[in-house]
Amino acid sequence: MLTAALNPDPNIAARSWREWAAAMPLEDVTSPEMRLLPAVHANLAKLVPTLDLPKKIHGLARMTFAKSWHLVFRSSGIIAELSRFCPVLLVKGLGMLVRFDAWSSRPMADIDIHVPPSALGGALDILAQSGWKPCHGMTFESLKHRSSLRRESWNFDKGHGNLDLHWRLSAADMDGTLESQMWQTAEPVEFAGQKLLLQSPEYAFVTSLHHGFLRGHRSDLLQTVVDAAWLLPHCNDDVLLRLIRKADLSKQAADLTEYLRVVGAPCKIPTSTRGGEEGRQTRPSHRPLPTETALLHRPSLYRLWNALGRRSRIEHVLLKWMGPFSKPLNPRPPRSEYDLRDCAMIDEIAGPGWSWPEPDHSCFWTDRIDARLLIPLSSLDDHLIILSLQDRVSANAQIDIFANGVFITRKHLGARLASAACCLMVPRRLLFGPWVEISLRPRPYLGASEDRSTALSAPARRLRVLNLQNLTDFFSGHEVPQPYVRILKGEQPYVSKFARIEAKIKNSPLKGSSELPAKFDPLKYIFSYPDLFEHEVDPYEHFLMFGRHENRAYY
Repeated sequence: MLTAALNPDPNIAARSWREWAAAMPLEDVTSPEMRLLPAVHANLAKLVPTLDLPKKIHGLARMTFAKSWHLVFRSSGIIAELSRFCPVLLVKGLGMLVRFDAWSSRPMADIDIHVPPSALGGALDILAQSGWKPCHGMTFESLKHRSSLRRESWNFDKGHGNLDLHWRLSAADMDGTLESQMWQTAEPVEFAGQKLLLQSPEYAFVTSLHHGFLRGHRSDLLQTVVDAAWLLPHCNDDVLLRLIRKADLSKQAADLTEYLRVVGAPCKIPTSTRGGEEGRQTRPSHRPLPTETALLHRPSLYRLWNALGRRSRIEHVLLKWMGPFSKPLNPRPPRSEYDLRDCAMIDEIAGPGWSWPEPDHSCFWTDRIDARLLIPLSSLDDHLIILSLQDRVSANAQIDIFANGVFITRKHLGARLASAACCLMVPRRLLFGPWVEISLRPRPYLGASEDRSTALSAPARRLRVLNLQNLTDFFSGHEVPQPYVRILKGEQPYVSKFARIEAKIKNSPLKGSSELPAKFDPLKYIFSYPDLFEHEVDPYEHFLMFGRHENRAYY
């Protein structure tokens, strides 16, 4: 397919297409190959206009044209608003379409634009005021103060529009010089009645190379090969070579050169011909992770504590006399339960050390050597805190857990973590006020790198906070429910059963029924009766159909 899309020889391109089409029915084409078909259509239509292509291919090209302009139409208003506030750079798919006028030959999943890092806060405010929402449950506050330190972009949607806002180049830009030079070399362009900017061909090439070969999926890699073949004739060899070295992409550039050679594209990526230090690729060391100052009461004191080796005795004294380190983005009154998959609840109690929402809403990862939760309490009393974890692979398998600077327990996650819970007993003597600050510290910590997995440690799902009165009410009058205990221990099949029951509770069409008592507690109801747990019933449905008539307890 790449040969059919890029080779300039009509006979070779047509023969490659016939060979591929004979081996692959269009109905069986996978997503990565489907993404290349518009480029194949464009090359063959130019080289061999008499070639009889399937009508589906012509239709796909027309659909690509329509979808691209539909995305532009949905996003043009917000781009105009942003461009009045700060410079806006067209990057990735949109940059390619504008540069090459390739609206029917280069598909685009979203609109990619880049704003200066210093303008991110204002740009997010404009998006919020215009009704755009961050994807995957992200909140604007968390994106502005937490995730923007970890990521280079985030997607937003509004209706059928999808905007991918970039504010920083990749982590390979250690000192920020690439970012500065990208803006200095940007080319002015008028698009949809607006004066905007395009990345230079060299920066567009490096951006695509990094995304396709390091960050993206197979379809992104294939699209990068096509984009690179289009961009290379417009690149200055010396500038591009320096930029590839600076971005630490020499190996990926060599791999791309081999792809282009195999498919016969008439483009060669420049390489160094000199030996010695200049020709040797060296990988820069990663700069220190930025301090999450918006999530700390006293950032300088926190830095000092980190520099002293994060000693728990020092921490305990500091928390006693200076208050908690953490400053959550959106604190609220105490709750008895927190869904930590929800970014809004992370904003309520999380301090530094938490990453960003998982697209599947399965968990919220910690990703620093110290991840904190500042949990408000309803009373100065003994408390049981239950932290539920998700079934995910964790690079940092051993985590020490502290409460107000005092070691509580050590959790061994292992190579594969079964859904389990950490039970943290926090006695009254550890409290300095109606709050407790939990710290999760992987030992040892592999550290952050281009591979995000080395930074991840605890995949948190849920947090329950029970004081002495809650515990008494919960267990009063009967024994501790055995399924509950076994779930806390991570035993199967109880964990799997509980996960399926949780899903039924979450998706039950009856959970908002006006016939349910105000105090109805679905978890208490299900744990109070072993037969209900064993048969994995929907507690709302069972109570309304049978439980209330059988006078079963429900709170």
